[in-house]
Amino acid sequence: MKRSYYNRSLLLVTMILLIFSIVMVGSSSVNISDRVNKDYLYFFKKNVIHSIVCIITMICVSNVPIYKWKKYKGKLIIFSITLLFLSNHFGIVSHGARRWINIKIVNVQPSELIKITFSFYLSEYLSKKYKQIFSTISFIFILFIISNFLLSQPDFGTLAILCLSSLFLFLLIGKRIVLIVIGNALLIIAFFISIYFHPYRVKRITSLLDPWSNYLGSGYQLVHSMISLGIGGFFGKGVGNSIQKLTFLPEPHTDFIISIIGEELGYFGIVMVTISLFFIFFQGMKINRKKCFTRFAVLPWIPSIFYQLAYYRTVHY
Repeated sequence: MKRSYYNRSLLLVTMILLIFSIVMVGSSSVNISDRVNKDYLYFFKKNVIHSIVCIITMICVSNVPIYKWKKYKGKLIIFSITLLFLSNHFGIVSHGARRWINIKIVNVQPSELIKITFSFYLSEYLSKKYKQIFSTISFIFILFIISNFLLSQPDFGTLAILCLSSLFLFLLIGKRIVLIVIGNALLIIAFFISIYFHPYRVKRITSLLDPWSNYLGSGYQLVHSMISLGIGGFFGKGVGNSIQKLTFLPEPHTDFIISIIGEELGYFGIVMVTISLFFIFFQGMKINRKKCFTRFAVLPWIPSIFYQLAYYRTVHY
């Protein structure tokens, strides 16, 4: 009998979250789907198709031996950087950012792919090459190129995830302390520079601290997000019964879906989602006990889940 190498409990929780996301995207997008596409199930259907594609991709990827990802990590990172270059120069613009490539069937976001390929590149570097000066210079050069492309889109969130994940790994293995200090310093400097030269980011921070000071302007989204949570209470109004998704909240099926979950399923729903993500975190730590390359390939995903979770918990409500 062939031995199973996949984590069944992790797969189960992931599938539950996937089904849950399909339901909530369908519920939160009814109004915007009907208004924009004249089909109130448009985003629901689209999400179902994407989920099926993702499941098929997951099955295919899971059958590829880990040594092959390790072998082709260089080609994968070059391919990802090439896609970033193409998206920066030939991509479509949406909400003031040029992050997507239209390939007719679907819009591809290379910055999501770079998260995966960069983790492979980083894991190979940390597993055996961090002591080599040339490899360190190459790593810094690759990170510089990626940073330049991401900032020009702009996509500061993805860049922050990549940098923080890298620093997390350096800190965890206790190597290259100098790089950790320099990396933290550069990240802090870049953060303040990005805020200084982009006034809209200053407004987002001030709105985050006190959204009610300008609740009809820059604080509008956060105020309605909090109203959504207040309406939901502990157990919510029920799936499909949200009021704030009816033009009050922008992008209720993406950026503010947590608020809609809070309104329809209450704090109970949000707590269940959070517990599920913590479960994935601990399962990831179990995978962390595997071989060196596998361990470093998985570890960046553990903090990245919580970076994004914290981002959506703070910025969007």
